[in-house]
Amino acid sequence: MRNEGVVAGGLTVSGDYTQAPEGGLVLRDRPLRVLGEVRLAGALDPAAAGSAPGPRVTVLEHAGTAPVTGAFAGLKEGGEVKLADTVYRISYRGGDGNDVVLTAATASPAAKAADRASSDAVTTEARGAAASDGSAWWPYVLAAGTLGGLVLPVTLRSRHGGRRGGGGGGRHAA
Repeated sequence: MRNEGVVAGGLTVSGDYTQAPEGGLVLRDRPLRVLGEVRLAGALDPAAAGSAPGPRVTVLEHAGTAPVTGAFAGLKEGGEVKLADTVYRISYRGGDGNDVVLTAATASPAAKAADRASSDAVTTEARGAAASDGSAWWPYVLAAGTLGGLVLPVTLRSRHGGRRGGGGGGRHAA
C-alpha cells in the first residue's frame, strides 16, 4: 500500500506499507499494523491520540522481520512529540525491535521495562474500555468522600468554637 493521503491507526495492511512525503498517519487508540515491509516519510499527526495516552504508545506495529526504513518528517530516532501535556520520544526500533513507539520522556526506567514486557494491544484496549464504559469515575468519588470525611469535622469544630454540644461554662452571645 502506498499512502499519499491520510491513513488512520487501527488498520491492518496485509502487504508492504510506504508512506510518501505527502502522506500522513493519524495516531489513534490502536496502532497501524503492517505485515510486510515499512517505508516511512511524510507526517505523523498525534492530535487524535486522546488526552492521556499512557507512558508508551505504539504508533505502528510491524509484524514483519525487516527494520522500518525512513522516518516521519522532522522526527528522527529519539525526536520529541507532544501529546496532551506529555512529551514523548519516538523510536523506530521499539516493541519487538521494528515497531514505531512513543515513550514518555518522564517515564521511569522501571515503568519502561514493565511496559515493554506487556502487550500494547492489551493495554490500549484496557485503557480504552475503562474510559469508554464510564467505570473510571469511581476512584474520584471515593477520594472525594474520604477527603470530605476528613475535612468536615474540622469545619464543624471551627464553627462551634471547638466545643461539641451545648454544655455550660462558656460565653454566649446575648
